[in-house]
Amino acid sequence: MAALRFTSTQIEGPVLADRQKLENDLLEHLIEFKPEVVRAYPLPYVRWLVRDTLDVAGAFQLQSVPALRVFLQLRFDIAPGFFKEARIAGVLADRGLQPMERWARLSQPEFGDAWLRAESFSGADEWRARFWQTGS
Repeated sequence: MAALRFTSTQIEGPVLADRQKLENDLLEHLIEFKPEVVRAYPLPYVRWLVRDTLDVAGAFQLQSVPALRVFLQLRFDIAPGFFKEARIAGVLADRGLQPMERWARLSQPEFGDAWLRAESFSGADEWRARFWQTGS
């Protein structure tokens, strides 16, 4: 009996095509890698963080569940506005690279200084300004 083989596109397709499924997937990922966030904030706010991440990442067309998980995780691990750093934004916007290839590119040593600069887009205001629609 032949084994069925699925591509990542076939596996991810139903999740990417359904915003609610995608939000739920990212929420589960957030619960797994940052349980303290989920314990510290009300669930409606945590869901907003996930929706906001999808809205921001949408500009980069990261049509890959793993790539979107990385984007969400970096908002917590580096800075919520890490994507504003010019060199990082340039690679994220490069449609000539597949989404996970963009992350591989950004993990190269020549981007070390860019990641250090990206840490400056940190602090509660990076979330609050977007939440309250008072800025970026």
